[in-house]
Amino acid sequence: MDTSIFKQDALAKKKVSVLADTTQALSTFVQAQRVGARLNERGLAGILRLAELQSQLVPDWDKNHFDGKALFILCSLLTELMLNVSSVPGDLAVYGELESMLEEIADGEWFE
Repeated sequence: MDTSIFKQDALAKKKVSVLADTTQALSTFVQAQRVGARLNERGLAGILRLAELQSQLVPDWDKNHFDGKALFILCSLLTELMLNVSSVPGDLAVYGELESMLEEIADGEWFE
């Protein structure tokens, strides 16, 4: 029995979930920016992991164009992740980890 259809269905559902979580994380980012919040240690470490996950989704992704403040980098990463999750075939493990991290951002756990 060919089970690839089940994997494709799971990927499609996870992709929709990750995109919704990214939208919520971007909204929380905007709120944090408005109140002058900064990233805490968890958030700074999270940026590095988000960049690694982005590299897994798009292996030839150029990491060198990120300069500036941590919040700018986070916003740029979230935007690129949203674009790539919607257009690149994904991986359930990457999507699962992204979903967890995006929920932490949306809950404000990365800001002080």
